[in-house]
Amino acid sequence: MRIPVMRGVIDRRILVNYHVDPGVLAALVPPPFRPKLVGGLGMVGICLIRLKQVRPRFVPAFLGISSENAAHRTAVEWDDVGEPSCVSSRVREGVYIRRRDTSP
Repeated sequence: MRIPVMRGVIDRRILVNYHVDPGVLAALVPPPFRPKLVGGLGMVGICLIRLKQVRPRFVPAFLGISSENAAHRTAVEWDDVGEPSCVSSRVREGVYIRRRDTSP
């Protein structure tokens, strides 16, 4: 079964970031992640997105649906051990999504 190409419009995107005590944040991220520290503080945020006219490519825009979405994000890092024959590891960084909310 082929998944259809979807189209839509990002009507709004708001990204709010703030600092959190790293000790509090460490309890919220699962292993192998650890909070990425910026100036000695952990960084978390929420990304709010409103989508509209979301539909398969062949459907007219006025038949599309809309949704409000939120992603609760935490800046993290972890050790990437790479190949089994490689003894050195490197620190990788990314974002851990602790929670997602979507309107019905």
